[in-house]
Amino acid sequence: MQRALIDTGAHYSCVSMSFMKRSHSLPKMIKGPNQKRLFTADGKPLTVAGTIQLTINIHGLMIPTTFQVIKSLNHDIILGMNFLTDTQANIDLAKGEITLYDGLVGANLVNPEENLLRTVDALWVPARSEALIPVTVPSRHGSGLSIIEPSITLSGKYLALARSIVTPKGNRTVCKVLNPSTYKCRGFLETPYGISVNSKDINRQRYGCG
Repeated sequence: MQRALIDTGAHYSCVSMSFMKRSHSLPKMIKGPNQKRLFTADGKPLTVAGTIQLTINIHGLMIPTTFQVIKSLNHDIILGMNFLTDTQANIDLAKGEITLYDGLVGANLVNPEENLLRTVDALWVPARSEALIPVTVPSRHGSGLSIIEPSITLSGKYLALARSIVTPKGNRTVCKVLNPSTYKCRGFLETPYGISVNSKDINRQRYGCG
């Protein structure tokens, strides 16, 4: 079984050149003058070697998909918006699953538990106020510039988390949280508030067309 990254920020599906070299019996890559121009999130160009038609097998449903072959990619396979649109994909974060073709077939999403940011202490966020909340970063996440995104668990806590760029130190950083309600909100010890994504992964995973 081969895992793939589902990236709604990617216009096109991609496959790494290293994956192709490790695999056997793959169709021949097509090279041509009309190759896509792809860029990372910070505007750096990606080297597109060509395109290839691969068939994705999801629980027996065979889905032909066109992939851009990238010489240097952090993931073997990235399923972008062309795949998600063509298959009428529906991503349910609460259930942790993706369904295709109006529920005809589905698959479980990988649990992002290892990237969850959790509160260091129990706390209260006053009504109609903002607060900087200390959180722990999983040690396996590594150091360096990271982007914090809200966790889906916040939806039931009447809180909003600001998307921000941070540099964790000693497996810790802070999240900026807003409580727009007229009631103070309580956060318990080790409550998951956000998800941390290393900037090196983002630069290699997310791209747009030029």
